[in-house]
Amino acid sequence: MKTITSKHILSVLLTLAAMLPGQKAAADEPIIHDGVTYTLFSSEGCYTATAGSATPSTYTYEYLVDNVIVPPQYGQPFQYTYWMTDDDYGFTTKFIEFHSAAPIVFKGYRLRTAINTKDHPKRRPKSWTLKGKKHADDADWTVLATVSGDTRLPVDNEKTADYWQTGNTLPFQYFRFEVTSIQGPEEIRISQNISYNRWRMELSELQIIGNSYSADHDLDYATIEGLQHYYPHTGSVITPAFTVKDMSGNTLIKDTHYTVSYSPATPNATGNYTLTVTGKSPYSGRKTASFKVVNTLAGKGTETDPYIIADANDWYVFGKYIRENVDHMADKYYKLADTFDNSNEPITEMIATTKKDPNDGKTIKTPFYGTLDGNGRTLHIDLKADSEDGCAPFRYLEGATIKNLTVAGSVATSSKYGASIAVENLPHVGYTNGTEIIDCCSRVTITSSINGDGTNAGFVAVNEVGGNLAFTRCAFLGRMLGSTAHSNGGFVGWNNEANGNYGIVTFTQCIFDPVWVSMSATNSKTFNRGKAPIFQAPASYYTYAGWGTDQGTRIVQLTARAAIVSGEYKFVTSFFNGSQDFRLPAGALAYTVKNNGGSLTFYRIGPESNVIPKGTAVVIIADKTSDELILQIRLESTTEKVEAGQNDLQGSDTDVDNTAGGKYVLGISGGTLGFYKYNGSIIPAGKAYLLNQ
Repeated sequence: MKTITSKHILSVLLTLAAMLPGQKAAADEPIIHDGVTYTLFSSEGCYTATAGSATPSTYTYEYLVDNVIVPPQYGQPFQYTYWMTDDDYGFTTKFIEFHSAAPIVFKGYRLRTAINTKDHPKRRPKSWTLKGKKHADDADWTVLATVSGDTRLPVDNEKTADYWQTGNTLPFQYFRFEVTSIQGPEEIRISQNISYNRWRMELSELQIIGNSYSADHDLDYATIEGLQHYYPHTGSVITPAFTVKDMSGNTLIKDTHYTVSYSPATPNATGNYTLTVTGKSPYSGRKTASFKVVNTLAGKGTETDPYIIADANDWYVFGKYIRENVDHMADKYYKLADTFDNSNEPITEMIATTKKDPNDGKTIKTPFYGTLDGNGRTLHIDLKADSEDGCAPFRYLEGATIKNLTVAGSVATSSKYGASIAVENLPHVGYTNGTEIIDCCSRVTITSSINGDGTNAGFVAVNEVGGNLAFTRCAFLGRMLGSTAHSNGGFVGWNNEANGNYGIVTFTQCIFDPVWVSMSATNSKTFNRGKAPIFQAPASYYTYAGWGTDQGTRIVQLTARAAIVSGEYKFVTSFFNGSQDFRLPAGALAYTVKNNGGSLTFYRIGPESNVIPKGTAVVIIADKTSDELILQIRLESTTEKVEAGQNDLQGSDTDVDNTAGGKYVLGISGGTLGFYKYNGSIIPAGKAYLLNQ
């Protein structure tokens, strides 16, 4: 049962109060300073908070800019909501980021103290900085005001102080308020002899003072439409076609309302270019956009003469071919060149995404539904997604074939759907075949910082309803990192299902063998999350069991060492598993060991099935076929038992304490196999040992 505390009750009361009739409406109001009239932007809904510090959660940072006044209750007057933070070991910087509904020519700001300030004056901010920027994606903040050692905030409840910066003439819409210190700590007494200091900050409202700003004639707020991401290199100067619209949606005219420049100045060679439109009176400001000039691809796009992708630049041409889909280029054959190597220029942009329909202006998906032959080469990627869902080399696949490709590098996202091949596989409408991924290997590190459902995947994040997706001889050998991201899949993050319809995912001879996994096991699956996949022979395997054991066949990798056994060179190791049976590969045999007063007798187990029964500690001896050997043993049930009196080996699924000594482990001395006294303090889990008898 959840305990309801006074903090919860206050939170409920505040929520209910916001819905009660009689709430005092806040509104923008004029304010005069040095004979000049400005606007105090104080209307409810004027600001939107996007990030900030808050403890306890009942008094979150949103309250600082909500401009809400709670109605009278329990005999109290109108009260402002307020922001509160707590520290127990010295004050640490607190912040809030918010934006106004429209740009404001900043002239100052107003702070309002909290409801408890008179009784708790040390909770007032002492030093702070207010910053601003014009656009959300601006890299840098402009410092608008800095206050150190403030003495102006009243020592009274819900009183205001205005801070002026009338010399500013620039508009800002995004703000960051940072409090770096408060007036001091409060002593919290627990008993007569025990107390501690608490640094609590409280502040009721922050409101911007300034003038309304009309952005209609400011090209900083304009949009550039129709500019393509890529243009083919022709040897001549590229003159892109595009449309500029102001904030009200009016189409502007080149050389009448704006001028155009490029950097580098002449877009006639391959490379990256920046387009800048600069306003002409009555327009001001400027807007930039970027594009690439890229080579065209060699080849004809047929199965016998595919388009050749020679380098990273050509990869983006490949993306343009898919996007524009002239002559069904999204349904052609492509191949990485024999010399393809983009390790020094990893792919940083997703392809096969969306575009505007030229007929109705609606956004349409532009999937890849051709064939990409990786030709045994490696595609290096460095993809990031901070706010939008989806991070992978391809956004959409539809009936595509991708084969003979290794992908390496990184995918990092703070949202959903990180994967090393594609974000979504769509149903191939009108066709029976779906997407096939054949002989592909992922060595990608997929990192997700989302706190919740990540739906990340080793290969494809989502297989949509009606989509067919088949993996054949594919391996995930990368990393999946991010402890707060749950609901992931080793190959497919989610096989979608709706109203009884679903996608079909098939695995044939695949392996999920990650180097490291730290993503949450909650709702995660080894191969495929969602509608159950189909496993076809030959079997598919996994080495990481943290996401369940109900999909595929588990294998365990054991490192064996060379030794002389009965005069022959062999590979040897020991093994124990207390909960599952395992089959040995061909050429490897398992033995129990009987200690006859120091003379060891080896008994072969499972002579028919070659399966090690669970709970049986064994020595594994394999044929020596090379200088080193990694044995892969797979999960398989058996009803065979070890004969009584034929095994003195012991083992554990957890580390075994050997601080008292007396245990012997498999060893090699002078190249000869035997059991030797173990001097270490811990015998690792999964290893066999003998007791001194």
